[in-house]
Amino acid sequence: MKLFTVLLCICFFISTIYAGCVIQYPYANTVWMGGNTENVTWADDNASPSMLEIGDMQIDLMKDTNNQTKVITLATLVHPTDFFFACLIPNNIGPEGDDYFVKMYNNNSYVVYSHTFTIKNISGTVQPSTSQPATTDNANNTVGTQ
Repeated sequence: MKLFTVLLCICFFISTIYAGCVIQYPYANTVWMGGNTENVTWADDNASPSMLEIGDMQIDLMKDTNNQTKVITLATLVHPTDFFFACLIPNNIGPEGDDYFVKMYNNNSYVVYSHTFTIKNISGTVQPSTSQPATTDNANNTVGTQ
């Protein structure tokens, strides 16, 4: 398990070193609240690939860096040059915890991760997502549930 965590950290650092964007928020001391609208923000790190080369991305909320369990899709078809996305965090997505993180990726194996952070005011159990992703409104950088 420790080896997997070390490999995940190495992948995280490699993805941010060679990535075209880096997630700025949420960061390690962030606390999200279930029922609130929260933001994911990122910046261009001026490395290859460029933000335009990355293409549309999906944003997933993940839990447990050891197992990397997908909790919910926060957004699809997000343009990297938008630099932020606002999303409603449902109250029933899983237990409160400090091991949540955001994964942003495209169809060409481009992946970038946030630091782990805390989510409070939620309950339930984390199960791999089998439902359709939330609908997105790219013009307003917001997300709602179907």
